[in-house]
Amino acid sequence: MKILILSWEIYPIYCGGLGVLVRHLVNELQAQGHEVSTAVPDSTVLVEDKKILILKDEIEKQLLNLKPIDGLDFKLKNFNLKAFKKVDTQVTKVYPNNTPTVAQAYAYAIEEHLKTNNYDVILGMDWLSIPTFQLLKNINCPIPFSFYINGTEVDRNYGGKMSKTSVIIHNLEKKFYNQADKIYTVSSVSKKVLIKYLNCKAKQIIIIHNDSEMKSIVNLEQPREDKRILFLGRLVYQKGLRYLMMAFRKLLKLDSAAKLSIVGDGEELKMINKYIAKHNLHNYVTLVNWLDGEEKRLAYANASLFVMPSVSEPFGLTALEAIRQGVPTIASTRCGFTDIVPSTPTFEYRDTKLFSQLMYRLINSKENSDDLIKIQKKELNSHNWVLQVEKLINSIQ
Repeated sequence: MKILILSWEIYPIYCGGLGVLVRHLVNELQAQGHEVSTAVPDSTVLVEDKKILILKDEIEKQLLNLKPIDGLDFKLKNFNLKAFKKVDTQVTKVYPNNTPTVAQAYAYAIEEHLKTNNYDVILGMDWLSIPTFQLLKNINCPIPFSFYINGTEVDRNYGGKMSKTSVIIHNLEKKFYNQADKIYTVSSVSKKVLIKYLNCKAKQIIIIHNDSEMKSIVNLEQPREDKRILFLGRLVYQKGLRYLMMAFRKLLKLDSAAKLSIVGDGEELKMINKYIAKHNLHNYVTLVNWLDGEEKRLAYANASLFVMPSVSEPFGLTALEAIRQGVPTIASTRCGFTDIVPSTPTFEYRDTKLFSQLMYRLINSKENSDDLIKIQKKELNSHNWVLQVEKLINSIQ
């Protein structure tokens, strides 16, 4: 099949799980013999893959005389990224302030591309592909178009109040996702959100569980840093950092030898630093900026426990990476990866007492820790990304 993927990210152009997923998806589709092109608006890094369509020049041309898209009532032109500007974050490298405007120019760039290129199917990654969906619908494009949902505004704001920007995007998702013939998503957690909050029908939704290509390279015999707990991800409200800090403080009352490493960047960094200062946690909490490659693997290698306390996590690829590196993992009940690793101990994200108790039990019992990672690795080893991608293809044909 000839497949066109519409995305803002593909590793190494990424700021989170979406870019990693798209890279893994493209690699496996190609391995199975399909021809895949991935369209991105820009490239801030060298991308040697000739099948990546960098639309920068065509988008700049379209921006000079950008026309509205009929049927797309989308007045948002710029993000409000004041919080992001306070830190050197990976997000603004991929999603600048004018991203909503660029998304509409991107749609016209795709229209131009399709005048000389044909595909069997188009997969639109998340809400930024909606303008393209509507534009192609307006011109009666015959190519089937499906949305591939990795996260929604509900996920990004679950448990909190939506900003004006988020409300606009949410309404866009609510109006357009259910117009597609098929919707792919990454877990049962995400499927429930699509049905409950975005008016999608269960029969429209096909779950394709994610996977990570990070293979185990850690020698499990090597000593890990005793009682070192690791969080790795974007430092945003959605990831549950404030609940992690509260739970860790409770853990210290049970075990003063516990340590916490927080790896990542984002607007919650200010809150974390204030919490550390207020409660004098400087000797217990280590903050590390964005890591990748070998440094990321070393972070896993030094941890005795990985935690994912997300308020909402459609999947959670870093949990799979941690388990593959031999790190026992616990998570909130809102994490989608537990579909394929059901032995994972879970807690409600607000239940900082249970969260702290689970951390205490696992960092203080090698037997409990070894038993957990053994079964988690067994469950993960039974997850087959090849079959998941075959499931995707079979649903298209």
